[in-house]
Amino acid sequence: MDVSCTKEEFIRDFSKQIQNKSASLFIGSGLSRAAGYVDWKGMLKEVAEDIGLNVDKEHDLISLAEYYVNSKKNRSKIDMALSQFFSKKIEPTETHRILASLHITNYWTTNYDKLLEHTFEELNMTYSFLTNDQSLKKYINGNEIIIHKLHGDVDTPNEAVITKTDYDEFAYKHEILLSKLKGEMCTNTFLFLGYSFSDTDINHILTRIKLFYKGQPARNHYCIQEIVKQKENEPKEEFEYRKRKQDHHILDLQNYGVHTVLVEDYNQDIPKILNEIKKRINANNVFISGACDDTNENLNEYVDLTKNLASWLIKKDYKIYTGYGQNIGSAIISGVYDVLQNKHYYLKKFSDQVVILPFPYKSKFSEKEKKEVYEKLRKDYISNTQIFIIINGTKKYYAKQIISSGAIDEFEIANKLGCLIIPIAVTGGAAYEIWEKMKEFNTQYTNSTEFNSLIEHKDCKTILKNIDNILKKYM
Repeated sequence: MDVSCTKEEFIRDFSKQIQNKSASLFIGSGLSRAAGYVDWKGMLKEVAEDIGLNVDKEHDLISLAEYYVNSKKNRSKIDMALSQFFSKKIEPTETHRILASLHITNYWTTNYDKLLEHTFEELNMTYSFLTNDQSLKKYINGNEIIIHKLHGDVDTPNEAVITKTDYDEFAYKHEILLSKLKGEMCTNTFLFLGYSFSDTDINHILTRIKLFYKGQPARNHYCIQEIVKQKENEPKEEFEYRKRKQDHHILDLQNYGVHTVLVEDYNQDIPKILNEIKKRINANNVFISGACDDTNENLNEYVDLTKNLASWLIKKDYKIYTGYGQNIGSAIISGVYDVLQNKHYYLKKFSDQVVILPFPYKSKFSEKEKKEVYEKLRKDYISNTQIFIIINGTKKYYAKQIISSGAIDEFEIANKLGCLIIPIAVTGGAAYEIWEKMKEFNTQYTNSTEFNSLIEHKDCKTILKNIDNILKKYM
């Protein structure tokens, strides 16, 4: 029987929740193991040996940790093991990086490691983390991302939730955080990744929500599991038993509003699914590239086109990213403000409509450092978009106008990321050079009437109409 949720259904719904700012993530140990961290058995191997037990024969590792404390009258070795195994810095996985790019602000985890923190630091994203009710006192509102580390953090191993006593006291010491989680599960849609649902406190929250809403979950939530596959030399009966057990687990989760998406390969399929979600939520994000020197004889024409393009995009509910190229950047800002001053668009905020890429022009970098910094900035911003439009793209070099190398770099990045490229070739400069280069691609798009029209029409209305046709046909 098919009891799982389809990938398409999940991608469609969760993408909408992200766009509505009503999505949260719950990260379990499965994602940390995929990155290279040990599991509990690896961490508690020596602890078990010290009290005459074999960790491979133990299934209740929480009780195993408690046995050690009972026997040794302290937990110092457990704390040392936790610190030893989880303090080493491990490279974030592709999954971690994609999750960070989805701009979800609420993360919940039972992991001790700092993979999430390292991911945000790598991407220059600000965050705060909370570990218990006491940590709420130190929380400074304003950091966009919050990591709720329910079982503690590697930096304070003595406070980590790991023994049976810790779990017994968990609800008392985390009462406020758990209330926050319960409320969020009623308002947001959660995606559980790498999480087994073996934590009694989380299951208790799902149960209380269900009871409060008279048997109906308040929200749909999702988890991703790898489908049970037959192992080598495994008897058919044992395989079918494991398969039936997975089906029953999936049905049970549905009773609490958690719908399961089954995949063939957990580590390979999750990045693919998350990338598809990223494409959906970025579908209306446009990067406008280009620059135009003050001495360009067509400057006024290109500025007018840019203003009208920016206004048109905002009216169509697109979000604009820009590197603020000479004259083109200011024209974009003017076009956006023209729309926002209209009473029909008063609910739109400027900061929600435009993202400006700040290049550190005045910084004293070597040429190599400058190239690396600019490339990283461009990648970070363009990776949030699915549409790339370029207007002109020239700069003055001594007495001559030359192609802007930055505009070409932005095109190369956007092309590698799979953006829809719209070079308004009639404006010349880098836009024309890119259009010519793309003609060599010999694709359905670059051979189309719409693409060829990018070099034929100069009047603003016709250009905007043509861009509209491209977006409708190829997005």
